[in-house]
Amino acid sequence: MPKTKAELIARALRARGEVGSGQSPEPEDFTAAKGDLGPVVELLFERRIVDARFILTVGDTVPIVPDAWFLPLARCLAFYGADESLSAEYQTLAAVSEASQETFHQMVDASDSDVPVRALYF
Repeated sequence: MPKTKAELIARALRARGEVGSGQSPEPEDFTAAKGDLGPVVELLFERRIVDARFILTVGDTVPIVPDAWFLPLARCLAFYGADESLSAEYQTLAAVSEASQETFHQMVDASDSDVPVRALYF
């Protein structure tokens, strides 16, 4: 079942360590991460990784983010808004973001053929 943009943003904030499990994001954090979503989606499109621009066309509570894209996109969003001064955490998020982008590549490649592709789990 598709997820909402609000769920995507909350997951990215949890991955970044700004929101605890089971907690709701602060309005300022949510607004900042929501502002990062557009540039992340555009960057993924420009790099020809995945075209997720349709996610930007609906409200925060509309289920539109495909399940297969939810975690990789949340991880890319978490990395994009991460504080570079936290070097160890930043490097970890960078590695996870790169792995997520590779996951998108594999999903897109798999959709273009009938050959099964092994899923990467993080």
